[in-house]
Amino acid sequence: MKKIILLLGLLIILATLSACAEVDPNQAKNDLGGKIEIDMQAMKADMTITIYNEEKAIRLIDFVTLENPEDYTYRVVASDGYSPDPFNYSDIETGYWLLETDETFFPDNNLGSTRLREPSKIIPITK
Repeated sequence: MKKIILLLGLLIILATLSACAEVDPNQAKNDLGGKIEIDMQAMKADMTITIYNEEKAIRLIDFVTLENPEDYTYRVVASDGYSPDPFNYSDIETGYWLLETDETFFPDNNLGSTRLREPSKIIPITK
């Protein structure tokens, strides 16, 4: 009986500790499945619209609200799951989501593989 009471007490303590644990929102852990996923579609309505090459656009860096954003690389993922190699901070800083064509555009790195159709999320990756 004492063992059961001790075990129940231990379980209650562990449950309380795990419920109180905080996750650091700036702690990106791994690639494609990391702890942070920036949902571009959900944030779209709150973003500042700019014009790039005569098309309405949102700067990709506007989605990134991390402290020390230059300490990460970034994986941009399309709605179908496609994602090219991670982008460095300067690519994200100069990149756009073109709203009329619904694709990404990187002025300094505009290869065919970097033009994602229907971008849906940005995943910061710890360097």
